[in-house]
Amino acid sequence: MSETTCSLPGLTPSDRRIAPRIPCELFVDSSPLAGGGSIALTDLSANGCSIRTASPIKMGGRLMMSVRLPDTLRNIELVGVVRRCDTLGDGAYSLGLEFSTLSPDSRRFLADYVHTRLDEPCGVLELPRQLGASRWGRRHEDGIIQPTLSWQPPSLAVLVPLLERLVRSRNLFVPCDTRELAEGARLVFQLLVPETHLSLTLPCEVIWVQAPTEHRPAGLGLLREDLQLGDEPIINAILGLCADVADSAA
Repeated sequence: MSETTCSLPGLTPSDRRIAPRIPCELFVDSSPLAGGGSIALTDLSANGCSIRTASPIKMGGRLMMSVRLPDTLRNIELVGVVRRCDTLGDGAYSLGLEFSTLSPDSRRFLADYVHTRLDEPCGVLELPRQLGASRWGRRHEDGIIQPTLSWQPPSLAVLVPLLERLVRSRNLFVPCDTRELAEGARLVFQLLVPETHLSLTLPCEVIWVQAPTEHRPAGLGLLREDLQLGDEPIINAILGLCADVADSAA
């Protein structure tokens, strides 16, 4: 039997963000409750953003912003609550904002905009629609019923690179019938191992809902919880099985 193991990586502060973010460089008009001004927006997600300002704003302070995103014809009015204020080396300030009073339509628009601009370095694992099948079920645990979304690749050869990336990335996108789930909903994601009874079960939170487009299927963007110690033996068992099958075929 070939030895194949996978260690669980530590998480950086950016891994703990609720939704995936994209870097950007936009100057937007803002109206802090204590005066107005032009600010630079440096990253963006469906739930918040980071901005660069010349002056600090106290924690809990609110800013009103009007943003027109590149390649769109839509202005979005945003209200951000200051959750972080850091001093930069050049004397400017970096603020982390959480959006409030954002309509469901605007939040979905932002989520779709961010998701279509994510690339591999952002760490989002997109399960390929043509290489697997998803199905819905229900899981009963401690008297609580949670939706369960299962996904199974067609072969072990497809599974290995996906599993290795899933260990490194907390964000994943699963093409599926969205079942009208909203952002913030909880579900259990199960990665099923073909031709076996093995599976990896991961509690997740829905962080964006993808409407079907000409180039992208409907699906859910998920943020998985931290891997537990009990997950590592399962992951290593799956990788070991895949290695055995590869050795037999060689």
